[in-house]
Amino acid sequence: MIASSNGKCNPIRRFSADETLRATNNFNPLHTTQKSKLLPWSHTIKVDEPIDDAHYTMYMGSLDDRPIIVKEFEGTIMEDELRSFAIHDIVIKTQMSNHMNVLKLLGCCLEFRVLLLVLENPIHGVVNDKGALSRPIIHRDIRHGSFFWDHYLVPKFCNFSLSIKIPPNLLHADDDVNGIFGYLDPNYVISGSVTEKSDVYSFVVLLLVFFIGKKPDNVGWGTKFCSIIENGKAHIQNERFSKFQRSSSARYD
Repeated sequence: MIASSNGKCNPIRRFSADETLRATNNFNPLHTTQKSKLLPWSHTIKVDEPIDDAHYTMYMGSLDDRPIIVKEFEGTIMEDELRSFAIHDIVIKTQMSNHMNVLKLLGCCLEFRVLLLVLENPIHGVVNDKGALSRPIIHRDIRHGSFFWDHYLVPKFCNFSLSIKIPPNLLHADDDVNGIFGYLDPNYVISGSVTEKSDVYSFVVLLLVFFIGKKPDNVGWGTKFCSIIENGKAHIQNERFSKFQRSSSARYD
């Protein structure tokens, strides 16, 4: 982790197994706030694919009267790969620990087969400042399950396991395609080249999910790659967004 941070690393607390078990009531399913698939490298899933075999689970809990979230990595992929996901998540979170839109990492627990992450609890449940970093970080997993709301309704991104840094002096990074169909930038899927615009595309899809109230669907390649984009264009042409904005503004005037 220190090597990934150019010798600089923000200290994080080491939690004991007993503390994480007490906080989550022995990982009680009733404490579950989110379950999701971590995608093995070079693998994509459809947005509606079942997550019974989730690769990580996030539990709401409380420790020393402080609300926290415990992120447990598990699932059907190899432990070494899960461990790599967890470490990668920690590295990115520590580098972005001071950003208001990133869920703060409090520490980790090393007493399980795959380490656990302990995060702040933003209370409300389910854009990073890339210019503040020496190398841009591409999230690659911007979707409705990738962030929480705090009590001021400020979004906090929480999963950086698929994130990738743009190499120095370049505007893109070449890598295996990872992500969820429907949110993925078609150019990235076709070329394997990810840029900051890839996150912008995913963010636009996320906004359309909120505005239209539909999940993105993968219906093929090319211009029809994400049907919600076509749906959004239809809404704009019919001025439905402007009506939505006017009605929203009226409620807050």
